[in-house]
Amino acid sequence: MAHQGIDLPSLWTAVAGDRPVADKHDAPGHITWGWKDGALDKKTWYYGKILRGKATMISLDIAPYFYALSENYGSPDEDYLIAYSEGRLTQASKQVYEALRENGALNTLDLRQKAKLANAKDAEFNKALEQLQRDFKILPVGVAPAGAWKYSHIYEIVTRHYPDLSEQARTIKESQARAKLLELYFNMVGAAELRDANKLFGWGNEVTKKAIAKKKTDFNPPVFALSPASKPDFQPARRLIVLVPEVMTDAALAAQKILELSNALESRIQFLGLSKDAEHEPGIRRQLVTLSAMLEGGDVSVESKIEFGGNWLNVVKSEWQNGDVIVCFAEQRSGIARKPLSQILESNLNAEIYVLVSFQPKERLQIPGWVSSALAWAGSIAIIPAFFWLQSRLTQSSQNWIHTAMLYISLIIEGGRFGHGTIFSNSRI
Repeated sequence: MAHQGIDLPSLWTAVAGDRPVADKHDAPGHITWGWKDGALDKKTWYYGKILRGKATMISLDIAPYFYALSENYGSPDEDYLIAYSEGRLTQASKQVYEALRENGALNTLDLRQKAKLANAKDAEFNKALEQLQRDFKILPVGVAPAGAWKYSHIYEIVTRHYPDLSEQARTIKESQARAKLLELYFNMVGAAELRDANKLFGWGNEVTKKAIAKKKTDFNPPVFALSPASKPDFQPARRLIVLVPEVMTDAALAAQKILELSNALESRIQFLGLSKDAEHEPGIRRQLVTLSAMLEGGDVSVESKIEFGGNWLNVVKSEWQNGDVIVCFAEQRSGIARKPLSQILESNLNAEIYVLVSFQPKERLQIPGWVSSALAWAGSIAIIPAFFWLQSRLTQSSQNWIHTAMLYISLIIEGGRFGHGTIFSNSRI
């Protein structure tokens, strides 16, 4: 059903229209409850109190992205104990989880008894259910005719009901999960403000801002791809350290994308060049000056710096400070094996790294000069036997008008041969 302050598609609204849920249980719109309850054990979708602790239906294809953001990192038998020891799980939640772990699926009344929470306040028990659902530890899997209303949810441990879910989520990084969920969210609502997304997902303002910044850069080629070494909970960017190559195909476009990322992360820009020796320094400095000039006059602070050496990793390690974000180019390579610079940085730095993928212009097909010369001579030589053949045909012709016509043709061909040779000769000078 629709909830105030949550702008998402609602099964209730789709069936009954945009109006409050009717109090009368025989209202036609209440058929949605029957659909939901009947599908709980069918594994049609993932259902639980997820977003803002409200009932949420999630496609099974998308559930792994949510699970990747939960605090489930290893064994289900250990995760809840770690969360409890770190104060992230209440005592009541621990007891509820252990009751399901030891007894299997239970309806709400039996679960409360087995968890030794029969005398606890309703608010404490309900809070435990909600906390465990939001962290993808338990979920409702059916309805039982229990209690005064003959209606009670049946709960089960998530990894028992969906045994493949944790494995499906294992390879999804948190940054990828947030980017995917934001993409789906914006596709559903069309447009939203930062506070709306933050209120829905509850990631915190800075984490949500960073996730949105990644989506911004993803939408505009050349794209910034967030590297696997990145930490989604990283502190706000202090500086954007851009590792500038000696050769750049499109400095204007690169400057534009760097500025977009800088604005999104609210960071200043530090251009950093690496010169192997004094001979290469002018080229590097030219790139730094060009990029800096393109960004002058704006609100972003821009600085540039050249270091001497042949090892980008050592230079970055000496320059990088906590809170900095690194930007490199996909074409940059380093080391004896000429590995992509981004991979080297990912393997050796605990830093957030963006890779700027530029589009190399397609080169036009160039024909070497010697090929052109060979073709020219071959054409000229081929004309000579053709000319002699034509002359022989002239002598065999007995009709004057044919003789005259073919004579003119031979003259044209002969003139063309000289002209042809002249054109190619000029092209070789």
